[in-house]
Amino acid sequence: QRAAACPLRMAKRQAAVAPEGLAGTARWALRACRGAAGAQAVGKGPLVSIALGAGGVGAPAPRPRRTMKVKVLFFANARDLAGTGEVEMELAEGADTQGLRSALVEQFEDLQDIAESITLAVNQEYTYDTVPLKDGDEVALIPPISGG
Repeated sequence: QRAAACPLRMAKRQAAVAPEGLAGTARWALRACRGAAGAQAVGKGPLVSIALGAGGVGAPAPRPRRTMKVKVLFFANARDLAGTGEVEMELAEGADTQGLRSALVEQFEDLQDIAESITLAVNQEYTYDTVPLKDGDEVALIPPISGG
């Protein structure tokens, strides 16, 4: 009878005394479920999301972050450094142009040297400030142009 019960209640009791803390308690609960009758798959299903919830054992799993997609166009030297003329970036909802700049430098390391001097245009309008982005926005990267 005991082997057939899911050990979540025991995990809650053990959470306070587990030397490894919450992560150790979750591992303990999953190990105990391996032998439980009716356990579907260890490491999947509601036990993991409950055991590893952000609020501790018994808390619901955190909601997935919402994302948005932004089309990025590269011009002149930025195109050469990125190795492409266009890319679609997936960003966290509520991201701004400064966050996009950071994400681009992370993805295209060669842009690091010119990242701060690039002018951005959001939906064909130049911007010099940090502005919030929306899903479906088009952002153009326009590097400094020299010559006569």
